[in-house]
Amino acid sequence: MLLDTNIFIDFNRGYQPAKDFIYNTQINLETSAVCLMEYIRGTKNIAEANKFEEFLNKRSVEIIHITKEMSLKALELYKNNFHIIRLSYIDAIILATASIRNLSLGTRNIKHLSFCKDVKVIELYK
Repeated sequence: MLLDTNIFIDFNRGYQPAKDFIYNTQINLETSAVCLMEYIRGTKNIAEANKFEEFLNKRSVEIIHITKEMSLKALELYKNNFHIIRLSYIDAIILATASIRNLSLGTRNIKHLSFCKDVKVIELYK
């Protein structure tokens, strides 16, 4: 399962459903390098960013790097959906990553992501 940035933000804020999911799930967890960058954008300093990367490594969360195929898929999603639903380029990359890797996407952002029929978008908690 590919995890969206908001799951990690909730986890870092101590939101119990996010903590329960990340600590108790038995499935392989992955995230996009874009999610890592999005998370780092909200950190206060490099030490906090490094701590998050260490956590991902300790929890064996695989960081998926963008390939040409993902980039082309993201561009297609973005071009076809930006003017209709205001899809962000970050969400387009995340959806493309899940689609190309054939992964479900764990998020709280159902409203903006569930339109994509190529990806099973799962609201992990409320």
